[in-house]
Amino acid sequence: MKYKIDIDGRTREIELIRNSENTRWRVMLDGREIEADAVRVQRDVLSLLIDGRSYTALPDPRGDETAVVLGARRIPYTIADPRSLRSRSRTGAAQTGTRLVKAPMPGRIIRVLVHPGESVAAHQGLLVMEAMKMQNELKSPSSGTVTRIAVQPGDTVQPAQVLVTIE
Repeated sequence: MKYKIDIDGRTREIELIRNSENTRWRVMLDGREIEADAVRVQRDVLSLLIDGRSYTALPDPRGDETAVVLGARRIPYTIADPRSLRSRSRTGAAQTGTRLVKAPMPGRIIRVLVHPGESVAAHQGLLVMEAMKMQNELKSPSSGTVTRIAVQPGDTVQPAQVLVTIE
């Protein structure tokens, strides 16, 4: 699986590949290989071994941004759908017209924060999705009106599945 993740204003490309024994991960970070091992030690707590160094990682629900606590450091991040990024750069899509908000990865819808017909501002939260035991708020790509909500709380979604339509 490949992801583009914005961390501290810097976009990083991460690819996760499970080894043949299904016990360890091969991680490509911006084209550089990193060996990693992850074990869930509690419901929302991971024990990580990355390039021989040990870390504890857990989601940080505080604030209006998605973040993880890695050791003693809080790291805010945003995961982008690479297919959407490619299509936007190829077509030069403007911030007007119909905009589709898609699932960036497989997950489950926890909360829907808007209703059809509601006006939304750019970067306003639309829904909360749980993926990999972390809750992520998906935000509006632009100002507009919500014309369709294709999911409801409890729904399981797949990558690139359309969740909300904004015009």
